[in-house]
Amino acid sequence: NETAVADAMQALQNALNDPTTDNATLEAATEALNDAVEAAADARQTALDAADDAIADAGNSDKSGAQSVIDAVQDLQDALSDPAATTDDIKNATDALNDAVANAYTDRDNAIAAAKEAMETDNTAPVSNEPTVIAGAGDLLEIINDSTTTIDQINAELGEFNDVVDDAKADRAEMVDNAQDLIAAINVSDTVFEPEVRSATDNLNNTLTSGANNEPGGLNSLIQAAIDKANQAQNTAQDIRNTAEEALATAQASEDADHPEVAGEMAEIRTILANPASSNAEIAQATVELNEALAKAAGSTVYPVSPRPLTWTLGGTGTASATVDADISKFLRLTLNGAEVSKDNYSVVGGSTIITFNTAYLNSLAVGSYVYVAEFSDGTGTILLNVQGEGSSVPATGDVNTLYLAVMILLTLVGMAIIAVDTYTRRRKQQH
Repeated sequence: NETAVADAMQALQNALNDPTTDNATLEAATEALNDAVEAAADARQTALDAADDAIADAGNSDKSGAQSVIDAVQDLQDALSDPAATTDDIKNATDALNDAVANAYTDRDNAIAAAKEAMETDNTAPVSNEPTVIAGAGDLLEIINDSTTTIDQINAELGEFNDVVDDAKADRAEMVDNAQDLIAAINVSDTVFEPEVRSATDNLNNTLTSGANNEPGGLNSLIQAAIDKANQAQNTAQDIRNTAEEALATAQASEDADHPEVAGEMAEIRTILANPASSNAEIAQATVELNEALAKAAGSTVYPVSPRPLTWTLGGTGTASATVDADISKFLRLTLNGAEVSKDNYSVVGGSTIITFNTAYLNSLAVGSYVYVAEFSDGTGTILLNVQGEGSSVPATGDVNTLYLAVMILLTLVGMAIIAVDTYTRRRKQQH
């Protein structure tokens, strides 16, 4: 099939077919054919050797897995096995394989360059420090630093990394919107100047600034935590203020509103509520004092409890006891958030009234603070229980979830005040 051989064969055939051809011409045509065959054989062998070398080099190359190289190897092998293929066909297929390997290096370099560019801070900000982005960058670096990885593998990992960055940016945008909405709501609320609300709002603003500056202190998780903290602070402050206002309204409507102690506490709580910078602790304390004054004026009794708070560390093997300074014969029940606590969970013995929570019940609780009300026929006593995780240190009295305890105490005392007013009213009616 080689052109030079075919031409030489045709020339010899023409000479043989021409009766006028002399011997010298025939000898020359024959020699030309032999030379053409020999040259073609040498060229074919050279092409075969080059093809074998190209296939071996491609196989040993770290680009052997590139699809373009795989396809080029197959094309060359097809040419080698095709009896109709010419030397030029083999040479062209060999050149194509060598080009495929060379281009694979260039394409891979381009893919690596694109991956490195995607990881630059300008492209990942403001979420460059997000754990998911850092982990994605680590995976991408591992791929591009491995000389055996293919272009397709690099591009696939790059696509995954871009998705991670886009997701982190979308989450950030949503969190920023939520944070700004919350800050706007707090700024027009009654609690905007409450110290803990102000502190939580400032913390949220600072976290947002860190996030905008692409700093580690502005991670999505930290922004969400700051949002939750500010939201909780605002809700807690509003709950405490609402509870105080409800207590004041209850006192104003009671028959004991003119009682000197009640009137004094009402004046005090009005002053505190009128000050937008009053703290949760100040409002809570004023509410407690008003409710205690109202309960006493109505003839009800608030029994002291010790110790308060009561503490328990999960995993403990003992019990936890609180003493209510009240006659045990007047004890009715123990409640938690208005629901009666099963007597299977505690025992009651005399010596005033000693309430002991058993081990199984204590270890069934989650970490947190609990407000129990010991109800007696003529009054109540409040037990504060702080449940800690294993290894936690015991906090000082008064340091346990102050806001939560304040709210629960306020709610409890408001309920006590209402009961006391009802009791007092019934007594008045009975007297008349």
